[in-house]
Amino acid sequence: KVINIGTSAKNQTGSQGLSFRVKVLLDKTDRQLYAGMSCRAEIATSIAVDGLKLPIEAVQKEDDKYFVWRLNDDNTVTKAYVEVGISSDIEQAITKGLEKGQRIAIGPARPVSKLNENDLVKVKQPTAKDTQ
Repeated sequence: KVINIGTSAKNQTGSQGLSFRVKVLLDKTDRQLYAGMSCRAEIATSIAVDGLKLPIEAVQKEDDKYFVWRLNDDNTVTKAYVEVGISSDIEQAITKGLEKGQRIAIGPARPVSKLNENDLVKVKQPTAKDTQ
């Protein structure tokens, strides 16, 4: 039973999502609970059925614009501005600015955020999962 919902939202780092502190009362449980335990839950407010989605760390923000690093044939990168849709903690929907099949730079957030126009990058061969 929900007994309290926080009145102020907190921004989640690297996401468009917001979080609220919620307190619940568990009156029936078959699990042992201890003081100080916490949990995390997500409530989907919308679901994208089709469309392009990228790992959240591939999408960068510059002022009020979003972009990704598109890979050129010579393995250099070019900034491609995109419009974003809904997101989760791990994925970001792209609604405009990219087409299916275009290659983009994906990797740990820190190295990707330090890329510059025309930087040469090392390309890993895609797996079956990467091409979906």
